[in-house]
Amino acid sequence: MNTWLLNLFDRLRNSLWFVPAMGLAIALIASIGLLNIDDAVRVETIPGLSWATTTGPAARATLSSLAGALVTVTGVVFSITMLTLAQTSAMYGSRLLRSFLNHNITQVTLATFLGTSLYCFAILRAIREVDEGTLFVPHLSVGVGMLGGLGSLTAFVYFIHHVAQSIQAQSVVRNVAHELDDAIDRLFPEQMGDADDETPDDLVTDEGQDHTVIESTQIGYLQAIDGDTLMELATEHNLLVRLLVQPGDFIAHGRPIISVDTAEVGEERSEAMNECFLTGSRRTPRQDVECALNELVEVAVRALSPGINDPHTAIACIDYLGASLMRLAQRRMPSPLRYDDENRLRIIARPVTFSAALNAAFDEIRQHGRVSTAVTIRLAETLRAIAEKVTRPSDRDAILRQTAMLERSFEDALPEQYDRADVRERLREIHDIFDHKTESDDAHGSKDT
Repeated sequence: MNTWLLNLFDRLRNSLWFVPAMGLAIALIASIGLLNIDDAVRVETIPGLSWATTTGPAARATLSSLAGALVTVTGVVFSITMLTLAQTSAMYGSRLLRSFLNHNITQVTLATFLGTSLYCFAILRAIREVDEGTLFVPHLSVGVGMLGGLGSLTAFVYFIHHVAQSIQAQSVVRNVAHELDDAIDRLFPEQMGDADDETPDDLVTDEGQDHTVIESTQIGYLQAIDGDTLMELATEHNLLVRLLVQPGDFIAHGRPIISVDTAEVGEERSEAMNECFLTGSRRTPRQDVECALNELVEVAVRALSPGINDPHTAIACIDYLGASLMRLAQRRMPSPLRYDDENRLRIIARPVTFSAALNAAFDEIRQHGRVSTAVTIRLAETLRAIAEKVTRPSDRDAILRQTAMLERSFEDALPEQYDRADVRERLREIHDIFDHKTESDDAHGSKDT
């Protein structure tokens, strides 16, 4: 249920309608409440508050002008938003729209304008004749409406500032990088040394035991897996469940997603397990760290395209990718084994590895940036910086693999021999770092013996 609620929250946060709809609801409730207060407490009868009163014609003119102006400016806000989305999609890719829509400024600005407009219309309707020649003027409600107009003006100015900042390349890269760091902190919370850093033993499978494969009844990208519900099902029916997919994978109808150590799985149980897999039309970083990695990679690859040819943006992406991978290299990889309260193995997940994240970050950039000396050198420098942080042998192998591929790719792509020499020098430093670490480990090992 927790996972389902978080997934729903992500969907609502990425929409343009939810926060404005909440703004309309709050405005309607506020108008009803303040009108009741105005009806019960006449402001004009309270000594010292005569400055807060107004006349019926003045209140009508103020509210009608304010409501009309806000409706007009709301159209301007919508137009600016759509133009920004179109420009962001064209420059950085449509997948970056999710990151832009996550910004609360756009949604709150729309909610402020729409809510204040509805509030003004509701208060305007309440100004009516109660006795012959006497108008009911909700002085408090009119004052709040004017404050709402002032708040809307402030929100509009800040919205323009936000849009001007958010479409700049450095802001786009920084925002996606922050989202990547949040995903790393959420999915890999333990620092190296906080717990047992050893990788789990190889999983032993009983080849003689019957297994049943459960196929997907959904289609789309796997956004999240409800591990708590899946654990309850496995414990309740005394099952060992092996996950055949992980968040970020594309799932089609009939694709195997679970292997269960039983000869037969009922239709009801199979359907319940399928409901633990939450799919959508796109990937999200809630449980998929490679989603945010791929968004940064997409910005870099587009910047390296012949039509844009902006290596500086690509270098900025490499810098942020390197910083995030250095954080990841110092985190403990979570175990794929999940145990119930009685310490019985119930779920075997597909583990997320540093090697997969490193390949996702650098493969495409290396392939598209092989003809750029600046990009190739920055890739080598970033790999060197990451190499200083890794401690696991598998992580060292992953970096050496990237180093070897980078070394082979630039030899034919860079015509200038001094450029090639610069790249070779930086790649040689990576090998020197690992050689030094190996010697240091051997020295510590000999002291222990």
